[in-house]
This record gives sequence, structure tokens and C-alpha cells, in this order.
Amino acid sequence: MSGKAGPGDNPARSGHVSVVWEAISTALSWMTVFPFAGARTFDRTTGARAMAALPVAGIVIGVCSAVLFFALRHSPLLAAALALAVAELCTRFMHADALADVADALGSYAQPDKAREILHDSRSGAFAIGALAMVYIVQFAAFASVPSPWFVFFSLWAGRIAGQVPATGGFAPFSESGFGGLIIGTVHWWWIAVWWAILSGFSLAVAGPWIALASAIALALSYWFSTHMSRRFDGLNGDCVGSCVLLGTTATAALAAIFSSL
Repeated sequence: MSGKAGPGDNPARSGHVSVVWEAISTALSWMTVFPFAGARTFDRTTGARAMAALPVAGIVIGVCSAVLFFALRHSPLLAAALALAVAELCTRFMHADALADVADALGSYAQPDKAREILHDSRSGAFAIGALAMVYIVQFAAFASVPSPWFVFFSLWAGRIAGQVPATGGFAPFSESGFGGLIIGTVHWWWIAVWWAILSGFSLAVAGPWIALASAIALALSYWFSTHMSRRFDGLNGDCVGSCVLLGTTATAALAAIFSSL
């Protein structure tokens, strides 16, 4: 999922960097295109800290997209399209690539060993193209339908909380090497609960109850999907996390748009 993560050194400067800042800078380094150095070494402790701070990446990306959406709010279709484009450009389409790989692997109905081979195949098949088309259509329509830029901001934030779910302790990596070996199984559920409570508190003040409700449903869907992937692949990897980020964002935005229109 991330070419920035793996065994070896990270070009961070030496010095006494707090654990909190290391977690945030590593999450932003791995999960966005922004120039943060991150941790100097890669291990499961680093992975856990980065995953704990993953929603911070959603906050940063959400601000970028929501500001543009606000600036173009009088042209809602254009605002929605460019807000979506900015969100993807901020990640180098990392999560889109993850979802494409997962869709091809799941669509094959192959046994776990063969499905994992498809998951690692860089080529995209019909299932990948179809999954991305559906997700982007739904996300674009949701962004174009929401009543304020706050919904865009909180949806992108909520998607990163959903991305923490497949990395919780109930799941195991199917390989100890690579990005999945660093992060799968490192997240505590109470981290997710705290992040959801923070998101819900802020969103209630400016966007009503709909984001809190939609994001809670998105978390449940992320858990179901993670369980399904774990069964099909006999474990999870970084692509599984990335797919939950994108699906969690889309589900939150779509459900919030529906609820707010009722």
C-alpha cells in the first residue's frame, strides 16, 4: 500500500522527537504526499504509532478538500469533482490502488494462496475498474449532495478512522514482511472509539448528528469487510487497510448525504 514503508531507515533527522510527533509525522509521511520525514526505523511499534495517528491524515486531507469545496460552493458539481480529485492527489491514489487490488482478488473467488497472488499483481482487471468506478460515482454524488463543506471534511476524516479497523488486534497479517506486517494487529479498539468520539463531538456542533451516525455505520461495514477479506485471504495486508479507508469515506459521505436530506 505504501512505498514509503518497509524495513530499513527513514531519512528523518536525528534528535529527541516526541512519540506523539513521531506518530503524526509518520502517518502523514506514509499516507499522504506531504513532505514529512516520519520515523527513522520501521517496526511494529512504528506501525502502531502511525496507525494510531492515521485519522490525522484524514483531517489534513479533509481540510484541503473542504477549503476548495467551500471556495467553489456556488458550483456544487465542480466543487464535488475537484474536492474528490484533491483528496486522491493528496494520497497519490494510494487507497484507490489498494481497492483495485482487493477487488480483483475478491472477484477471482480463488483460494487464499491464489487470491494473495492476485492481490500483489500490479495489473488491474475488470473487477478493479468496476469497483473504482462505482466508488467514485457514489462519492462524487455524495459530495455534490451534502449541505456544507463540513460533510466533505468529516467524511475524509471518518474514512481514516474506518481504515484503522482492519489493523485491530482481532486480525493478523498474512505475511510478516511488507507494510501489512508492520500494521495489521497493532490497533486497539479504544483508539478507534476515542477518534470516533472526537469526530462526533466536533461534527455535532457544525453538521448535526448525521456524520456521527453515518461514520458509526461505516465502522461496522469496515469491520464486516475486514472479516470477509481476512477469511478470503487468510489474513490481511496494507491493501486491505487502504480499501477500508476509501470505502469508509464513501460510505460516510453517502449515508450522511442521505440522512441530511430526510
